[in-house]
Amino acid sequence: MRKIAILLCVLLGVAFVFCACEKSTTVKVEYIALEGGTVLGGATQEKTVLEGESALFDEVTAYASEGYRFVSWSDGSTDMFRRDTLSESTTIYATFEKYETATLTYTSDDGGYIEGASSQTLEKGSTGSAVTATPHEGYRFVSWSDGKTEPTRTDIASDNLSVNAIFTNKITVKYQATEGGYISGIAEQELAYGEYTNLVMALASSGYRFVGWDDGISKIGRSDMAGDKDLVYTAIFQKFHIISFSSADTSKGTIEGKSAQEVDDKTASEQVRAVAKDGYKFVCWSNGSTEEEISVVATESLSLVAYFALEGNGLPVITIDTKNGVGITSKTTYVECQITFYDADGVYGYLFDKSAQIKGRGNSTWSKFDKKPYKIKFDEKQELFNYGKARDWVLLADYIDNSLLRNNLAYNVGGMFSELGSSPNAKSVEVYLNGEYRGVYLLCEQIEINKHRVPITDPTTDANTSFLVEMDGWADGTCVKVPDALNSDRKYSIKEPEPITQAQIAYIEQYLKDCISAVQGSDYERVKELIDVKSFAQAYIVFELFKNPDTNYSSVYMYKDVDGKLICGPVWDFDMSVGNVSHKGNGAFKDPALLWTAQQNPWFKGLVAFDEFKALVGEELVKNKTMVFDKIDEIMTYARAHADAYKANFEKWDVIGKNTWTNPSYITAIKTWEEHLEYVEDYLEKSYEALEVAYPPPVE
Repeated sequence: MRKIAILLCVLLGVAFVFCACEKSTTVKVEYIALEGGTVLGGATQEKTVLEGESALFDEVTAYASEGYRFVSWSDGSTDMFRRDTLSESTTIYATFEKYETATLTYTSDDGGYIEGASSQTLEKGSTGSAVTATPHEGYRFVSWSDGKTEPTRTDIASDNLSVNAIFTNKITVKYQATEGGYISGIAEQELAYGEYTNLVMALASSGYRFVGWDDGISKIGRSDMAGDKDLVYTAIFQKFHIISFSSADTSKGTIEGKSAQEVDDKTASEQVRAVAKDGYKFVCWSNGSTEEEISVVATESLSLVAYFALEGNGLPVITIDTKNGVGITSKTTYVECQITFYDADGVYGYLFDKSAQIKGRGNSTWSKFDKKPYKIKFDEKQELFNYGKARDWVLLADYIDNSLLRNNLAYNVGGMFSELGSSPNAKSVEVYLNGEYRGVYLLCEQIEINKHRVPITDPTTDANTSFLVEMDGWADGTCVKVPDALNSDRKYSIKEPEPITQAQIAYIEQYLKDCISAVQGSDYERVKELIDVKSFAQAYIVFELFKNPDTNYSSVYMYKDVDGKLICGPVWDFDMSVGNVSHKGNGAFKDPALLWTAQQNPWFKGLVAFDEFKALVGEELVKNKTMVFDKIDEIMTYARAHADAYKANFEKWDVIGKNTWTNPSYITAIKTWEEHLEYVEDYLEKSYEALEVAYPPPVE
């Protein structure tokens, strides 16, 4: 027993020696503010730690003084808030910069006063608060001394500004006319109380008649006494209505009867008849009537169009008539228009003379080709093809796609996957613009947050908000930069929320950074915490099946609901897919076995490095194969049944067999539309087979 006791003492002594050998050290950090600011929080902090370990210090804030802004910390960090973990003592400096100011000064005449801050000193380039020039009783506001005529104004402090509000005690009497007439004489007269205006006359234009003044005076000429306030008198004119009847396409049908008629108000026009030519059928009039013979009661000028279609082969038709027939020349400025939609097969019903706006859209597709893509915004939400009501719709031209089906197939196939239900619904249509046939377009849904489209919670003003982003090298609006292993400066365009706060931008940027970091890491459980891996697997199948060359650069959408995971989708922009590209991949897209997205997209390059993700792709390939090819067969069958409509597009746009932009030689070697369909079908079949080889299903 004595020996055992001695041994225990020896062992305990050794343990004590080891414990006594552990050393501690003090780590000190100093945060020093340079000129223009202060450091809030523990500017000097010390922590005692074991040698070789780190200490977590309290958060500090770089706070700028008035007239200064925070620039950065001396270690390069640009976040004014920081909390450091350090293993050795250090000193970190906060740097600030001074900015210039400008003063906005607002004064007034004796006839009024300024509401709002009359003197505002601001940082140059910033926007001041609103001020209003308010008149005293008996006066009215005329203008500001710099010529602006709105009493309320908001100015940018680009330099010192001093303006004066001008008021008057004169009374203005104004005479104006409705459409169809004009005022002869001085239309706007300024005079003192009790004075009479000079005589004015209300004269009708051709095709109109004078009805009376809006205050009940029926005489054409008048002179009025100035009272105690400004007065406006309106001369009212009534139009003789012009009713016209025309054919949307005279090669398909004509009009029997008087095609242009001048009709008195509330009087019926003469009857006319729509007559279809051989091989065509009458569909309807643009007011929805399906009767060939028609007469209308004139309550306004009206142009009725008769629509005809090939017997059994007509695609749905959209006609667009811009206000005054103006052209659509901008991607930013909308043009007012009227939209008419009809389905020659009578499946989806009709939509007639709906007010809308239209503008151009796209990047290269807008700037390079005569057949332009468009965005339509209806004044009120409209239902098209039973896709759900919405205001915004897109018309894709598919100019470089000689099959006219690549986008159509990709969107519809994408929509078949359970997690890609947000993929845009799409349908081929024939488009007429201001009476001119423009070819076959793909009408599809605008990518946006909507219960029928991207079905997530509408964004709020909270930082943790739902959002929709696009990986987009073209981005020129609100965007964030998220570096990855393939690109240190990759941009993501924030589509929604709109408008957006700085806090929301910061939140979205950080979430994307966390996601890409996880995807490019080695912890698959962390990946699954942040992203919906099933949606990414299904999107990946669509990207690789169609060989979309843009996935390395743009048109890769993602969205996230509040407190949800990041979802990949909707899929978008596939006109260069299925081998239809020459300027990327050095000809590699000719091979249906190419795995472009796995190599060139940072998200999927990271994901396919995980065996679990590859197994998930394999499962989805097996589970969805029949569904995918049933949908492809359905679209191909529909297209062939409407072959005449598709071929008419290439009579308008002679592009088959030609390199319109990026078409490789093996595509331009295909000389007929039918052969292009066969090429697409064969390519997709081989591409799917290659994916099955690359991603076999997991063994049970």
